[in-house]
Amino acid sequence: MVNYLLSSNKIHQDYVKAYTNASFLIDEGFKFEDGFFSGYNAEKRNYAKDTWKYQLDKDGFAMVDDTLESPNCVFQLMKKHYSRYTPELVSRVSGTPKDQFLKVCEYIAETSAPTRP
Repeated sequence: MVNYLLSSNKIHQDYVKAYTNASFLIDEGFKFEDGFFSGYNAEKRNYAKDTWKYQLDKDGFAMVDDTLESPNCVFQLMKKHYSRYTPELVSRVSGTPKDQFLKVCEYIAETSAPTRP
C-alpha cells in the first residue's frame, strides 16, 4: 500500500512536509542494495549506521529539500525502497487477488485529501 500511495502521489503533501522527516537529506553514502542497507556486516549480522545520518548544514541543522525531489531526501529514498512491492508481488506473496488489493489501496488513497481524516 505504501508503494501505491507514494507512486500515485496519494499523500497529504503539506502534512508530510511539515510534520515528518520526508524532506530531510540523508548522507550520500546511504545505500540499499541486494536487500541490505549500507553498513551491513554479514559476519557479525549487524549494521554500522554511520551512513544513515542526516546531512547537516554549517550550523549543525539537518539539511532539507522542500521540493522532495532530491534523490537523498527521505521521501525519495522511501519511494525507491517501497517501489519493489508491486501489486503483482503483493498478490503473489499474500494470495490476495491483485484487483482486490488495488481496490483496498484506492479506498485508503481517498483519505489523502487535506479535508479527509
